[in-house]
Amino acid sequence: MWPAGRTEDRGFTLLELLVVLTIMALSATLVFGVNFRERDKAVIRDFGVSLGGFLQLSRSMALTRGVTTRCVLDAMRGQVNCTLVGKSLAIPEGMIVVDGRDEDARDVGEPRVLMEYYMDGSSSGGKIDLQYGDYTASVSIDPLLGETTYRF
Repeated sequence: MWPAGRTEDRGFTLLELLVVLTIMALSATLVFGVNFRERDKAVIRDFGVSLGGFLQLSRSMALTRGVTTRCVLDAMRGQVNCTLVGKSLAIPEGMIVVDGRDEDARDVGEPRVLMEYYMDGSSSGGKIDLQYGDYTASVSIDPLLGETTYRF
């Protein structure tokens, strides 16, 4: 027997369902919003580390073969090429790569030399700035030793 004035419960009311759905939607918004921001950081960090490794590979090729090698930024194709490596490094969509030696080189014109490595391991040196969304990073190359340093 049910108490007076009360009927049998058959599920949730529409108001209860709407409240639960609203809470779930807010939670999903918070989680996905944080993940998108972290994704942008991850993209710039991953490319910065990849670029540093690619430049070091180019330096190693110059040392082992005893020939000067050039790393060229081809912004039209969205890639970095090195003469002795034989492979290219793809630049993520939306990333801007700026040669620190030439601040006016943001245009998407002709390919330009980012770095040269000589047969003794030294390099033309300089800094390469990476911009992706609100984040910036830089890859610095020591001209004397040719060592690459990545900063976020």
